[in-house]
Amino acid sequence: MRLTIGSGFFVSKDGHLLTNSSLVTGMEKILVEYQKDLEFPAEIVGIDHFSNIALIKIAVLPKTASYVDCTTPEVELPKVGKLALSITCPLQFSPSPTMGLVTGHESTIGRRTFPTPILRMNIQSLPGESGSPLFGLDGRFLGINVATIKEIQATCVFPAKATNRILQDLMDDGKVDYGTIGLRVVQRTDPDHGSRLIVTEAMEGKSAATAGFQKDDLIFASSTDSIRTLGDLQRAIFFTPVGKNLVLKLIRDGKAMDISVPVEKLVIKMAAPSPTPGN
Repeated sequence: MRLTIGSGFFVSKDGHLLTNSSLVTGMEKILVEYQKDLEFPAEIVGIDHFSNIALIKIAVLPKTASYVDCTTPEVELPKVGKLALSITCPLQFSPSPTMGLVTGHESTIGRRTFPTPILRMNIQSLPGESGSPLFGLDGRFLGINVATIKEIQATCVFPAKATNRILQDLMDDGKVDYGTIGLRVVQRTDPDHGSRLIVTEAMEGKSAATAGFQKDDLIFASSTDSIRTLGDLQRAIFFTPVGKNLVLKLIRDGKAMDISVPVEKLVIKMAAPSPTPGN
């Protein structure tokens, strides 16, 4: 028998909670301890291993409990240097706040690539604290702790807007579909224009090649946002539903043009991540 302890938080008046998938996957029994000696059995609604987010549910939300509204998240990623509070349940103790800083926006860490940019926080995640929520000092929800980088005593936080997308998919279907367009790019720094995203390959048989992308195309925007980094492109694909078209603006041979490319379903091959999910 395996015992795993972690944190989580209510996200609906119907008793839904978000936590880490690594905490609940394969468990015979899941108990939610709301207050000391007050436990509720929970069932799994949906699991997403790629983000390490799971949605579970208890039968009835306790009358004194509140829940986090994830439906009106921050649109932009919190800036590096922003103060934030993590509310965790370390070991056997009551919910405890820990203050820290947003120290980076990361697209990859070690061998792990994230589906959309995540927040790197200088908040250490101790046993029992994985799956905890992060809030700004104004009380706005900023994201959920999904992984630990033990080497630098930091955590990876899936940001609020992306968390809401995961939540809605898990609520609707119990799973999450991720998209791809089959495009390989490199991020370069131009002394006059800053970061720029250059196409190195449109993969044969994938939607980007069919749509007409070519080597050395310079991608600078989608139909809604500027694109200068790998993270910007990841985010644009992440928030475009599978089967829908993503419009990307590019420069080819000095001329600006738009290409509409269908987002295909990504087949995920999970590898051992560099950060440790959960505790």
